[in-house]
Amino acid sequence: MEDYSGIMEAKLAMLRSLVAQPVTTEDPKPCVVGDSILVGNKFHVTQPALLARLGVTAVLNCAPSGIRNLPLDDYEELGIKYHFTNCARDDENYPILHNRDGRKSTHLEKAQEVYAEVMASGGKVLFNCAAGQNRSATLAVAVQVCCGAPLQRVLEVCATTRPFVVENVGFQRQLVELEAMMTRGGSSPSAKPKRTEPGGSSGASQSDPLAWLSSLMPAEVTLELTLTRSLSLRLALSLSLSLRLRLSLSSSLKLRLIPTLALALALTRTRTLTLTLTLTLTLTLTLTLALALALSR
Repeated sequence: MEDYSGIMEAKLAMLRSLVAQPVTTEDPKPCVVGDSILVGNKFHVTQPALLARLGVTAVLNCAPSGIRNLPLDDYEELGIKYHFTNCARDDENYPILHNRDGRKSTHLEKAQEVYAEVMASGGKVLFNCAAGQNRSATLAVAVQVCCGAPLQRVLEVCATTRPFVVENVGFQRQLVELEAMMTRGGSSPSAKPKRTEPGGSSGASQSDPLAWLSSLMPAEVTLELTLTRSLSLRLALSLSLSLRLRLSLSSSLKLRLIPTLALALALTRTRTLTLTLTLTLTLTLTLTLALALALSR
C-alpha cells in the first residue's frame, strides 16, 4: 500500500496542476467556484449593484479588515447579508482550516454556517478576501469538500473560472488533509446522513428526532433538514383522562380511544421553520348496565 506521504504528494501535485497558476492582470468580477458560491476580491464587494446582478445574497469577508470600505447600507437595501471571519494572516503556517491536531478552525465553522444558510434559502454567497486568491478561495473549496464533494472535482471548476487561487502551499496541504479526514470518517455538520434503503436498516439512530420527522415530510423539506441540521424539535403532549364510575350493579364498560395527529409546517421569510403538532384524542365510551331493581313501599 502506498504510504501516506506518497498519497499526500500525489494529491498536492493534482492540486497544483489545476490551480495555483499565475495571477491574471485583470480581475473584473467574482467567479463561480461551485454550487451557489463565488470568490472575489476586496474591490468586488464594494460594488453592490454588481453583486445583485450576479444573484449574490450574502457576503463572507475572509480578510482581517475592509469593513470600513463596504456599503453596508446598500447591502441591506438589496437584501445582501454581510458576514465576516477574521483570517488574520495569509501565510503557510496559519491554521485556516484546522490545527495540527485536526481540530476544525472557527473560520471553517463560520464558512460552513454561512454556506448552509445560503443553500437553504436558495441564494448565492460570495467569499472575499484582499485578492480573492488564498483565504477566501481555500474556505470556498473547503465547505464544498465538507459537503461531500471530491476535492479534485471542486478544483476542476476553479481551474476553469479562477485558476490562480490557492497559491499558499500551507493552505494547499490543509485542503488535502481535510479531504483525507473526511474520507476516514471525520464528522461534519454538513455531512448528509444515510437514508434507509429498501429492505435495509436506517443509518440514523432511532432516537434521532430528525430521522422520524423526515419520514413525515416531502422530499424537498427533508433535503433542507439534512443539509442544515438546525431544527430543534420540541413536542409537549399533555393528556388528562378522568373516569368516575359509581356502579353498584353488574355492568359492562367499553372504551375506544382514537388518536389523530395533525402536522403543520410554516416557513417564514426569515427562514424560521415552525412545526406544529396537534394531537386529538377521541374517546368513545359504551356503558351497558343490567339492572334488577325492586321497589317497596
